[in-house]
Amino acid sequence: MLRQVFASLGGMDGFGIVSMMMFILFFTLVIIRVVKLEKTKADEFSRIPFDESIKESENNVQC
Repeated sequence: MLRQVFASLGGMDGFGIVSMMMFILFFTLVIIRVVKLEKTKADEFSRIPFDESIKESENNVQC
């Protein structure tokens, strides 16, 4: 299927293949990082939106 799509582009198949490989590589790396993520870090990240100390420190930042 992909081969037919790339063949119909005519001359653009190299860009399609490169962009598809970059897409697959990026999401493969994201999945690997998520799988290897420690449980404690995942819990810490999940609490960020509700952590009052982080919200207070953002309010104290002067521009």
